Amino acid sequence: MSFNPPPGKGCFTINAIVVDIGDHTIRTGKTIRRIEPKAMHVLYLLACNAGDTVERAELLRDIWNGRVVVEEALTRIISQLRQALGDSQQRRLIQTVPKKGYRLRGEVNWQSTPLPAEPAPSTDSKEAEVADIPAQEAVEPPTDSAPAKQPEPQKVLSPAPVVSKKALFVAAVLTVLVAVVVFTLNKTATDDTPRQMSSAFR
Repeated sequence: MSFNPPPGKGCFTINAIVVDIGDHTIRTGKTIRRIEPKAMHVLYLLACNAGDTVERAELLRDIWNGRVVVEEALTRIISQLRQALGDSQQRRLIQTVPKKGYRLRGEVNWQSTPLPAEPAPSTDSKEAEVADIPAQEAVEPPTDSAPAKQPEPQKVLSPAPVVSKKALFVAAVLTVLVAVVVFTLNKTATDDTPRQMSSAFR
């Protein structure tokens, strides 16, 4: 099993996860995480031997160039890779082989250039979606609301009695006649008073 340093550029995918070797990034969907160079080297070696177990001693020797380091350093890098891959809980991608090493499980495809990131939805498309909503849905009242109160019927006022011109004329004539009669009676009474007094002295 040969171990080589990762190239300065290029990328590969693990299932739907995009790994950019030169940029030291791992993209899962729209989330991009950056990892340290040694972690990228470990992931590169596991991807080169996908499906096979890579022993811990071989990883320690190749990653640290033969320097003596504690095994916890490799354990820390594996934990970092699992977190970047979203595999911290299930551990399906990077599996631990007890007393031996680690194995990468997944479909690995090598690419010369990184795959383009998914474009974020533009504000124009969101506005278009809002514009497509029917107007009647926007103004429709909620089903659990109380029924609308019916408006109270307005009271119809009866029109004021209309006095015709003829009635006014008749009333005016009657008033004049009454005045004439009263005046005539008063005059007659006044004329009779002297006559009665003269006859009384005869």
